[in-house]
Amino acid sequence: MNIFKRSLFIVGLISLLGTFKLALAQDCGCTHMIVPSSGGITFDGLLQKPAVKPGDVLCLDAKTSLKRIILRNLVGTKEKPITIKNCGGVAKFSGEVGGTYNVVLVQYSAHLKVTGTGDPRYLYGIKVEGGSNGFSFAELCTDIEVDHVEVANTGFSGIMAKTDPNCNDPRTWRENFTMYNVKLHHNYIHDTEGEGFYIGNSFYVNGAPSTAKCPIAGSTETFKKYAHIVNGVDIYRNVVIRAGCEGIQVGSAPYNCKIHDNVIDTAGIDPFANFQSNGIQIGNGTGGMVYNNFIRFTPANGIICLGIGDNLIFNNLIIESGATDTSTGGCGIFMDEQQNPDSVLGPGMKFINNTIINPLTNGMLIYTNRLPLTTIHNNIVVHLKPNPVFVRKLNKDVILDEKTNLYLTSFPIGLFENPAKGDFRIKSGSIAAGKGTNETANGITFDINNFKRTSNDIGAFAVGTPVYPLSVLDTKIQSTLQNSFFVYPNPVSETTEEITMKFNMQSAGYVSVQSYDIEGKLKDTFGPQFFNAGWNEWKTSKTKSQETKGALVFKLISDGVALDSQIVILK
Repeated sequence: MNIFKRSLFIVGLISLLGTFKLALAQDCGCTHMIVPSSGGITFDGLLQKPAVKPGDVLCLDAKTSLKRIILRNLVGTKEKPITIKNCGGVAKFSGEVGGTYNVVLVQYSAHLKVTGTGDPRYLYGIKVEGGSNGFSFAELCTDIEVDHVEVANTGFSGIMAKTDPNCNDPRTWRENFTMYNVKLHHNYIHDTEGEGFYIGNSFYVNGAPSTAKCPIAGSTETFKKYAHIVNGVDIYRNVVIRAGCEGIQVGSAPYNCKIHDNVIDTAGIDPFANFQSNGIQIGNGTGGMVYNNFIRFTPANGIICLGIGDNLIFNNLIIESGATDTSTGGCGIFMDEQQNPDSVLGPGMKFINNTIINPLTNGMLIYTNRLPLTTIHNNIVVHLKPNPVFVRKLNKDVILDEKTNLYLTSFPIGLFENPAKGDFRIKSGSIAAGKGTNETANGITFDINNFKRTSNDIGAFAVGTPVYPLSVLDTKIQSTLQNSFFVYPNPVSETTEEITMKFNMQSAGYVSVQSYDIEGKLKDTFGPQFFNAGWNEWKTSKTKSQETKGALVFKLISDGVALDSQIVILK
């Protein structure tokens, strides 16, 4: 091939590749493509041609794995956020496992949504592995959302969101910057050496060590500067497994904080310091609610609350907390108000309708001696260890409102559905059914499954609730399904008029869908109906399945073979 023909060939190839990328971008609804390179890359929204603007969609090319990436100056608006998503498969970022860098570092960005829902074949369409932190939202980032991503094998945290204060940068000081609206949901974080989620600064009260003694020019005097607060945290429907430290840690979040419907399994397995091995940590300066979480096998405490005294903690299932015996470890729940004497504290912490199974030391350890009242209502604590302590107080100055709790040293026959198999739903007619205090004034009208409470049942579960918390179902879906069959809306209510089933057929054929209740009883059959190869949607009108309460399993069947299944909650 002569030079002229070779040049034409190369130009044609480049044109073809450009056409392919354009088609790929159009198929995914992209305004910009982020393409791989041999090493780390920086994508600056201001330097792109055209520049990234509010409402744009940035796509991660899933054809080739990416190395470290820095995303900078991506500024959307509340009405038009900037979206980053995978395109054409799972977008993968990888680095040296345990490396001292952030694999995905986001800087100077706002109103940004990172989502792994770009390809419906995959539950987690973005995977980050290695490095120190998987995702880090730093340098004045605010208003961020992350969903359907997987982070694994990091040297520190899975997802981090905070800006550390800097003596030389007034923009980072508490009086000048607030991080708003951190929303993290439907993510899968596992095998991190530090926290699964690290949100907000840990040094709300005394200030970060780096800014404890900021120098004053021309003087021997120093001054202290504090880290920003976070206003608005919503962490839900995440799965965290085998975190080295806390599964979820939130600090400096005094307003509008919610941590709910998460699975924390085997967290705190290799902490880098004492008291860093809890399931969920509500850190200094943090208020708000913690509810509907499934927490199992933590070396220290299932939940540790060091909040501002307005915390409401309810509907949590905490199993086997405590692998080491320390003065503040091995408890189902540990609570303290660790604020400096000048801080304004809330009216009191409330611990309601939690189920705590076999902690190492105390069911609850309470150090809230500066609060006017701590409320403990409708909790079940089953303590199977010798010399059990169900509720331990720091001293006589801790004032409790403690009533309608069940403190047990065994599993009474007829209380739980099947404790030997980890089924801690309470049975109708048991000593927990309808025997609690009415907590509707505290907004507790549902249980750990978001199942409506129709009586004042004690513990995390209401009588008649589905077998597993929704968050645990996410874990089961991740480990057992092929992600080729979806039924939505999910959960579905009795009043929903239309259900959509979406599935991927390898070849054309007749399809049936059958639904079963949790006892294996057939409820509905749809079809058979003929569908072509590829993705199909099948819409059905309201069915008798919706009269069921609890969980249903929908099975996708072709030529008599069950291809896939989907768990659906009915409420």
